[in-house]
Amino acid sequence: MKALTTLTVALSITAIGFTLGLLFAPNKGSKTRNKISKKSHKYADYVSENFNNLMDTVSDSVENIESKTAQLAKQVKAEAKKKTADLN
Repeated sequence: MKALTTLTVALSITAIGFTLGLLFAPNKGSKTRNKISKKSHKYADYVSENFNNLMDTVSDSVENIESKTAQLAKQVKAEAKKKTADLN
């Protein structure tokens, strides 16, 4: 979770720096606003794509944990049945 926070902060700082760089560039205001709009759409797409990749990774990890948990539960149940049979 700390890595996600660090990534979010890094992307935010990058976006702010880029925006400030465009604002202080020697272009007309309308041209600068168009650049900001285009770049913000590109960054939004980039963030969305990376977020989707992150969610896929998390989903795969959760599915893996669920699978291993189910397998472990079956093993524990079998062991419990065996121990119960041994006691009887």
